[in-house]
Formats: sequence, structure tokens, C-alpha cells
Amino acid sequence: MTISGDSQPMRAELQEIVELVWATVLGDEVPPMESVEADGAPESCHAAELEIRGAWNGVFTLEGDCAFAERLAAALFGTAGSDAAEQLEALCEVANMLAGNAKALLPGPSVLGLPEVREGAEVSSSSTRLTYSGSLGDRFAVTLTPTAGWGGVAAETGSAS
Repeated sequence: MTISGDSQPMRAELQEIVELVWATVLGDEVPPMESVEADGAPESCHAAELEIRGAWNGVFTLEGDCAFAERLAAALFGTAGSDAAEQLEALCEVANMLAGNAKALLPGPSVLGLPEVREGAEVSSSSTRLTYSGSLGDRFAVTLTPTAGWGGVAAETGSAS
């Protein structure tokens, strides 16, 4: 893992994880990633968030628009994906897959919390965020945000004496 001097640590690793899970779950190539400068906030139906605690502390979030949630539910449950409960379940399941793979690359040992549904991700300047646009008009984003710095150690906040 590269953490020093990189404006978005683990960017390449997260991209590989998304490609792997997308191919496994949806049986398709991942849609194109938007540029870093693009507005990284899909009009979110919901977001699934998981805490990572241990040697590295932070939050992993998967958020997507309604079309993305429908596509996930259809892929996972073999239905049209129109049921809201199935959409949330699919979003949480895929977030768990992505976060578990990301956790394996972070300093350990760490534990992964259970997915919780949120209204959207909180993105900070220390977040690594990837946003994708699908051919069906669906958009989703994955965000990994450290709560104590990328190396797992909290940054000093006091002033020098």
C-alpha cells in the first residue's frame, strides 16, 4: 500500500477490487470511472457503510443511484430489482464484499463492522473516492476514509511548544 505523497492512497488497489467484484457479481466489465475532478456524488438512493477498526481505522462506503441499486438487486437475486428491501440488501452485500477485500490490504489486524444503510457518504480531503458511470445511466461511488491517518496513527493536533 502506498500512503506517503499520494493524494489518494489505495486508488489503484480499490479500482482493482471494484473490477474483480463487478465481474464476479454482475458478470460484466466495470463501467468507466469518472475523472478525479468530476463531481463524485451520484444522486444517491442510499449508501452502505462499514467501519474498519484495528491497526487501521476508517470507513468504507458504497453509494449509488436508484438505477445502480436496481441493477445490483437484479444481479444478486435474479429479479427485476424493483423491491426496495432487495435493493438495500444487495447494496449492503456488495459493500461488504468490497470492504472485505479493501481491509485485507490495510494494516492489520483489523475487523470489519456490519454494513449500515446511510443517506450518503461523508467525503473528506483524506478520502480515496472512485466514481463510476454505467452504460444504463447508473452511477456509483466507493469511498475509503481513514479516521486516524492512512498509516493507522492519528495525526498530531496540538501546537508545538
